[in-house]
Amino acid sequence: MTRLFFVVLGLTLALTGCGGGPGDSDVKTAIEKKIFIGAQQRYEIEEMTNRSLNKLREMRGQAIVTTEAPKQEDIKIDYINIEDKKELENGDYTLKVTIAVKDVKKDKTSEKISARLTMSHVDKEWRIVKEEPIN
Repeated sequence: MTRLFFVVLGLTLALTGCGGGPGDSDVKTAIEKKIFIGAQQRYEIEEMTNRSLNKLREMRGQAIVTTEAPKQEDIKIDYINIEDKKELENGDYTLKVTIAVKDVKKDKTSEKISARLTMSHVDKEWRIVKEEPIN
């Protein structure tokens, strides 16, 4: 009986692990990662600008401006709806996603936005390789 249980469990895990494309948690993780990377890039540009401007401010006796680096845990998907998932010939998937993002620090949630994403399975994780906003 125990052996049969493990055989059934193994088959179930094998079948659920194969195909089907990205699950909700995969999509959510990929979006949060992409938003965080974008926030980091904006921070780096802002930080470079502030360094230059702060030299001028310091010479003029003005207050120096600082910015805080974003943290992954400060960005959360507050709402997600995934529709119209389709597998492409190359194994990638397209899907329509509607999300609302929460800025944990400000305790503020964005308006819902929608996009068509193309996701690819690379290095054991799903990644967004293309995004098209939907109005």
